Amino acid sequence: MYLTFFRTKIGLDEEVFIKFFDAKNQNFINFDDTNYSNIITKNIFIKLVKKIFRKKLENDLLFDVKKVVETFKVNHVFIFNGKGISRDLSLFLRSRVRHIYCYFPDAVKHKDMYHLEDIAKTIIFPKPASYNKIIFKEKNLKKIKNIFPVFFSTRKNKLDFFKKLKEQNTFKKKYKLGFLGNFSKFKYNSLAEISKLNNTKIAVVGTGWSDDNFIDNIGPIYGNALFDFFSKVNIGIAITDSNNNLIDPITLRYFQYSMNNTVPIFYINNYNRDIFSEFQNLCFENSVEASDRIDYIDNLNSKDYKKLLNRVNNFFFKNLKSVEDIMASLNVK
Repeated sequence: MYLTFFRTKIGLDEEVFIKFFDAKNQNFINFDDTNYSNIITKNIFIKLVKKIFRKKLENDLLFDVKKVVETFKVNHVFIFNGKGISRDLSLFLRSRVRHIYCYFPDAVKHKDMYHLEDIAKTIIFPKPASYNKIIFKEKNLKKIKNIFPVFFSTRKNKLDFFKKLKEQNTFKKKYKLGFLGNFSKFKYNSLAEISKLNNTKIAVVGTGWSDDNFIDNIGPIYGNALFDFFSKVNIGIAITDSNNNLIDPITLRYFQYSMNNTVPIFYINNYNRDIFSEFQNLCFENSVEASDRIDYIDNLNSKDYKKLLNRVNNFFFKNLKSVEDIMASLNVK
């Protein structure tokens, strides 16, 4: 099998796929357009240069993939995200490869997805099924496998992680409220309303934030340091984002809080409502409801807090899949 990896930079969701395929000695290519994609300009000449560079990257990618497919007689291709796969490469893959699987992690469609979803045998989409029609063509809906976001490479990784998590001390808290995520106007406005109602600054981990009356800007934190920090946070606020008048139905952050030793509250929308139906006491649709959920958790004793945290994590343990699970469901050896 040949794995193609296409993304501007490697993040949390890409990393577990890389680890899995690396352990299996599978090949992958990362389409890295970081050098020019982060340049925002109105200058027509620079825009043209960016377009030329991207075209060169796409042509190089086409050449590399052709060489591997033809040399090793590849019959399985796994495409993560798919940015940078030109229509020419898409047509080549369709003509030479029997099984094409596409994993689209984001709620906003990018231009290359329009032809990729047509050539895919299976589309893996870590969003609620109710969101499928928003993103994909009607004719391709039957191809879609909806899953929860992926945090683990193997089943053993998942088992070991949750076993260790249950042994952690959860109640030595320093911050009442915390948030994990990069800045956006939508997120800021939501957090500011919650902060006002609770008369408490929110400790925010991520990039693009600044200290003010509502936000205590911690900055970006990664790896074990993230777990150490959120172990000191009593309540984590899970909020999606809005982009091009579309709301992201669910994000990695909804799962990260409890997995980092913090009881979460979940912002609910029409697409993710059913997923968290058994956690009504942790769900909110507006800042007033969020404040009620915060009061409820804030008044729990240490025993009940840990019981609630374990309940959320048990739910995630049952529902979160590993890369190994996904590959098994596709019958890929």
